[in-house]
Amino acid sequence: MFEEIESQINLFNGFIKHSIDIQVAIDNKNNIVYFESLEALLNRLKIKNETIGNFFNNFGLIYKNLGFYQKVERLYTEALKIREYIFGEEHSQIATSNNNLGLLYHSMGEYQRAETFYFKALKIREKILGKEFPDTASSYNNLAGLYHSTGEYEKAEFLYLKALKIIKQIVGDNHPNTASFYNNLAGLYHSMKEYKKVESLYLKALKIREKIFGYIHPDTAQSYNNIAEFYRSIKNYEKAEPLYFKALGIHLNMLGEKHLDTATVYNNLAILYDSMEEYGKAEALYIKALNIRKKSLREYHPDTASSYNNLAGLYDLIREYQKVEPLYIKALKIREKILGEEHLDTTASYNNLAVFFFGQGDYERAYPYAKKAFDIRSKIMSENHPSLIDSKKGLEAIEKVLIFNADSKNKYPIP
Repeated sequence: MFEEIESQINLFNGFIKHSIDIQVAIDNKNNIVYFESLEALLNRLKIKNETIGNFFNNFGLIYKNLGFYQKVERLYTEALKIREYIFGEEHSQIATSNNNLGLLYHSMGEYQRAETFYFKALKIREKILGKEFPDTASSYNNLAGLYHSTGEYEKAEFLYLKALKIIKQIVGDNHPNTASFYNNLAGLYHSMKEYKKVESLYLKALKIREKIFGYIHPDTAQSYNNIAEFYRSIKNYEKAEPLYFKALGIHLNMLGEKHLDTATVYNNLAILYDSMEEYGKAEALYIKALNIRKKSLREYHPDTASSYNNLAGLYDLIREYQKVEPLYIKALKIREKILGEEHLDTTASYNNLAVFFFGQGDYERAYPYAKKAFDIRSKIMSENHPSLIDSKKGLEAIEKVLIFNADSKNKYPIP
């Protein structure tokens, strides 16, 4: 009996291993019940081998892409326990499990736990593989991404450059990993507003991908999208728009209308038209992205929350205020449930509601959201992080109005 189960698990593991994108989770959504039954059976049998460890890890990957983070944590932890039982504490698969847990906690906004697991993976890789090895470079890159998220830009830059130097020494300049590291470093400089460095690095990544994959490939499309995002951020809309359409054309051609990557480009195009004040186009594309995400994923997913959030921001701009609050609240509820209160996206939702209520002159409703955003950001961000600075300014502005209003009432009491 177990041989038959193991054969099915091997097929599953092979399929996941050779999948290149998030769509594997969507394709397997209807098989979740079967996989859960298999998981329950394996837990009862209490058999520990490499195949089963890989199954728990790969099943966790599917749940991660669907946004079921608590289930992912359980599966990744079980995979780690099995691998430690088989291989001991210093093995490449132990490093992989620790790294996966780091990536999970990073996604969840649990940055201290993410850092702990990233460092565990890094130490194992440095010891058994050496400092100049692709997997070790990936660990430096992941830690850099974490520090990028928390606004610790000097640490992030040092580690991104370290990872890039290692990967170039090992595989050269024309390699997908090198392109990815250029791309990540560009993203950091974008956050740091060092715009001259951003463009050149994104273009380096694009040239490598065009050379390796050709002009019609999802990775090449990602580069077109990233460069478009950069041009949009510096208000060079004429350069941004055709690049978004290049990315969209590739995704439609290769992945189809209902793919999540297609939804991402629709969303980004909507943000562009939002910035260009072409609000009708923006609304249509935001709704298109939202519908794909709701159908492919589910209501309670971080990407769905982002779509609600973006639509709310649009309606606020065009003064359809009755639509704004319900959409911001929808986004907030999803983020609180899936990501928790102390996640950057959740704090963004608190902040957006504070800004909305402040704009409506409802300062008493704005205050608790502004206070919550500031308190959480103070806890997880470096003191010079732009979002924390904005939160502090916003909170102080609301407090001044509330104090002024309270003083006015005391000076001029209603008879």
